[in-house]
Parts: sequence; C-alpha cells; structure tokens
Amino acid sequence: MVMNDRSITPRSSAWRPWNGGRCPVDDDAIVTVCGRYGSQKTARAADLRWSHDQYFEYGVDDIIAYMPVD
Repeated sequence: MVMNDRSITPRSSAWRPWNGGRCPVDDDAIVTVCGRYGSQKTARAADLRWSHDQYFEYGVDDIIAYMPVD
C-alpha cells in the first residue's frame, strides 16, 4: 500500500543511504523511501522491495535512501 508518490531527491540529513539487502526496519514501520531515479513514496516497510536489481527495468524500483516516519 503506497500512501503517496512524488518526485524528489534525498537532501535532508534525516535520510539514511541504502545499498540494498534485507529490510533495515521493522516490517510494520512506516518509511519514506527515495528511488534510484528520484521518485519518493511513503509506505509500510514490508510492502517495499529493499533488495537491488538493476537487471529489472534498470533498477527503477531500487531504494537508495530511506527515512522513518514518526
């Protein structure tokens, strides 16, 4: 379930860089993520794909940074 989607790049110090792998937060945590090409969305962590796969649509869904939502 994606709550919103808008184009932005991570500039705030609240952003945490992400290089792929297992989800770094609790599955039920709400996070805002920044995609490889600048898209941003807020969703439940378990509903996102945290691993990187540049062979699938050139990594369009790869998360490069995330920020927990309070």
